[in-house]
Amino acid sequence: MANHCFNWVNIYGEDRTLNRIVSKLETYHDHKGSFLSWGDMVLNKEPEEDEEERSYYYYGTRWWDFEIQRERGEINVSGDSAWSPPIELIKQICVEYGVTATIEYEEPGCDFGGRTEFNELGEVVEEIDMPYSEWRYYSDPDHIVNIVSDMEDYIEFYNSEDEVLKDYHFLNKQDTEYIIEEYNKIKNKCNEKSEV
Repeated sequence: MANHCFNWVNIYGEDRTLNRIVSKLETYHDHKGSFLSWGDMVLNKEPEEDEEERSYYYYGTRWWDFEIQRERGEINVSGDSAWSPPIELIKQICVEYGVTATIEYEEPGCDFGGRTEFNELGEVVEEIDMPYSEWRYYSDPDHIVNIVSDMEDYIEFYNSEDEVLKDYHFLNKQDTEYIIEEYNKIKNKCNEKSEV
């Protein structure tokens, strides 16, 4: 069974072009073939005779269960995929249709998250890829509350402030001070319980 990679894609372009893309994307749930053959169809590629020669992950993933929202000048696609994000598919959509796109993704089980932005030539404009906790903190600084909660759940694995700082080296100065303060509170509470 695959780990689920959560994906948020924004595709930008002219409305007429975006409508063509949406009509292709909407065929996914009725498509009888593989994700690979569906990706070829979305990209207006002729089916290749020997599909097995290309990896199931040719477009970045083996499947992608998604929902589409359409706004003026933009398509929002969100959903989960198998193990990894469909980055190659998004890149090739940019090339085929002359649109720009951004994909954000996160996979906590395999410990990664990030964002890739493509121009209309499929060239990477920006790429960020990092461990999951760091990505969550980078994309949502309020995530510090969840980091404290995680630290509390795994407090028995931390024997010192240095070990905490090693896991959360990416925090800003204020959040580093906060996490150490919380670590000491949690550790003291655990010590008090063990003395009783």
